[in-house]
Amino acid sequence: RRNYTPPLTPSPFLFQLPGDDAELRLILVGKSGGGKSPTGNTILGRKEFESVVSAKTTTLRCQRGQGSWQGRTVYVVDTPAMFDTDDYTEIVRREILACVNFSQPGPHALILVTQVGRFTAEDAVAAKCVRDIFGPESTHHTVVLFTCVEDLGGTPLQEYVRNTDNRNLQEVIWRCGNRFCGFNNRAVGAERTRQVSELMAIVRRTILENGRRHYVNRLYLEPNLRDAIIQVFLAENRNARKMDEKAGWSRKKIVVAAIITLCFVVTVYIIVNYLKCCLR
Repeated sequence: RRNYTPPLTPSPFLFQLPGDDAELRLILVGKSGGGKSPTGNTILGRKEFESVVSAKTTTLRCQRGQGSWQGRTVYVVDTPAMFDTDDYTEIVRREILACVNFSQPGPHALILVTQVGRFTAEDAVAAKCVRDIFGPESTHHTVVLFTCVEDLGGTPLQEYVRNTDNRNLQEVIWRCGNRFCGFNNRAVGAERTRQVSELMAIVRRTILENGRRHYVNRLYLEPNLRDAIIQVFLAENRNARKMDEKAGWSRKKIVVAAIITLCFVVTVYIIVNYLKCCLR
């Protein structure tokens, strides 16, 4: 089990961004139907993004909403089905371009949205696609946000995360530096404010941990971003990720083989010594 670090408890300080940014830029990422749009609405405090109960995504294009938090302008980018497969079609690449343009000069945090108790194989794929689309270093700027925390029935979210046996979820939480929080997207008033306060405290900590800077990759630095550049960027990140996954499996095989060998040696040693005792 990965080492567990509880998230920050929100404090009542006036929210101030480290560095010179006059605005806060957040991108909602994750699988389709995971609750990104209602999460964006909760952050902004109004129904900016369309959100209905549906088995399919209701967000077809990248959208940006503007709000404020303690005097600071906040931009939230809602994303469509960009993270469901690593087959990055022309339509997906078009939305990646829109996402980059909406979040220039770079996001302060990526908010990986998933439903509590339902981190599926599709969620694991989405987390990998986030790394492909934004680059492997993007995990240092990612916060995992669980929706439907009311379904925990009073169990603290920290306890749920600490005790989960979902290996994929453990891996994602670890890669994201144990940064997570939870939303009940039906909450209003003081409860909604408390939830957003917790998220903003974690985002602020994330900015501090990254040298008081927002996230940037090659796409944000390209003055004339084109589809061909996006294709190369995606291919490089996807290939690097798959090589890393293969290396990880190889390391696991070596460890398993070493354990089996050790068990065999110990077993033989015990049997030999037992036979020696019997022959005396």
